[in-house]
Amino acid sequence: MKRNILLVMLLLFAAVRSFALVTVKPVSAAQAKEWGVAFRTTMVATNQIGVSLEISLTSKLATATSALLEIRTANLNRVSKTLLPLVAGKIIFYFSTEPADLATSTVTVYAKEGNGHPSYTGFQFKIGDFIQSDDVATHPAGGLTNAPSLTPPPTPR
Repeated sequence: MKRNILLVMLLLFAAVRSFALVTVKPVSAAQAKEWGVAFRTTMVATNQIGVSLEISLTSKLATATSALLEIRTANLNRVSKTLLPLVAGKIIFYFSTEPADLATSTVTVYAKEGNGHPSYTGFQFKIGDFIQSDDVATHPAGGLTNAPSLTPPPTPR
């Protein structure tokens, strides 16, 4: 019996290292600008706004492989969707939603950062910090004044 308990404890301690861990860091507007990250908007339907998170290929986030879009209401996760990048001279993550959802939306970009453990880091952008729904309502035809409109993103290869 003692031997079984010892064996179970040994297995538990040996399995402590998890390869699924990812560090998630919030990104401020100042950091985003410094890293060459921009947000662009365009109206894509009657009540929808298209949002493109654009990352320069020379940016700290140039190793981005995917992103996670989350739209929350109170404590409920209404939308949770993996976004794959489009590469056209820059890395683009695109989604569309209602303007009212912008304040509660986040996009977490996963990028390789060094060779350590964990090797990927999530950089979380609170969309409401970058785009306000009031700005979208004020400029419905051409996007935001601080983020020129963008034609729909190219289709992935």
